[in-house]
Amino acid sequence: MGTAVDLYFSIDEALFPFEEGIILDIRWYNVPRKRVDALDKEPLILIRLSSITVAKILHVYPKVRIGERIYFGDPIGKLIISGFMYPWSEKHMHLEVRPLWDPVRATGASRVKMLRATNVPATNRIEGIIVEKNKYYLLVKPKNTISEGLTPLTIHQGGYIHSIEGGIPHYGYAGLLTTTSRDYKNILNLGTYNALLMEIKWGIDAPGDKCIYKGVSTYIKRPYVKLIGIYDNIDLKEGDVIIWGKYAEIEKLIGT
Repeated sequence: MGTAVDLYFSIDEALFPFEEGIILDIRWYNVPRKRVDALDKEPLILIRLSSITVAKILHVYPKVRIGERIYFGDPIGKLIISGFMYPWSEKHMHLEVRPLWDPVRATGASRVKMLRATNVPATNRIEGIIVEKNKYYLLVKPKNTISEGLTPLTIHQGGYIHSIEGGIPHYGYAGLLTTTSRDYKNILNLGTYNALLMEIKWGIDAPGDKCIYKGVSTYIKRPYVKLIGIYDNIDLKEGDVIIWGKYAEIEKLIGT
């Protein structure tokens, strides 16, 4: 897997996820702003975990002080809207574990290995109940789920269930999480995958409703599908049932 983890909290406060640490340094950087409500500076917090490792934390306005010792579950600071975040991004804490002698660089962090994960109800088409509406996204809880997976969106191929994770196509790539070692180079074509998704129309119990949309996002262990788009002038509300890509199975969208 990758070298960083984005942690989402049910409150606006970031909590320390390790057993113990000491605040090593706090720095502020000027950053470009991808959205008007973002801060123009980015806080970087370094927390010493051991004699050789440090936690690098972004997107958190620090409440801690240099030299302070903190423990598992202690508050680090308030989650912020960073200039790095897209308009559809939710507040979160960016976390890397890095060598003590190389704590800040953008690359070179330790690789993340997922030891255990809880599956969520999953489906192979995007149809569900809106649980949150934002100007730039909808969070949808799938209905009529047919299986379980690491994410709520799956494809079924070769007798196996494979979970889709990532931002499709707005981030330009996505991951297919599977327990098999099968070679998918001849099965998945990201160009077709991208184009077909952008051609799909959706409606809410009535054809003809439209919005400007960019794509679909899913996350490991999160039971919601995020539909990225412009929704401020669309007559949708929490509790509505939405069908996106009406009756089109994900397997057909990506050409399996």
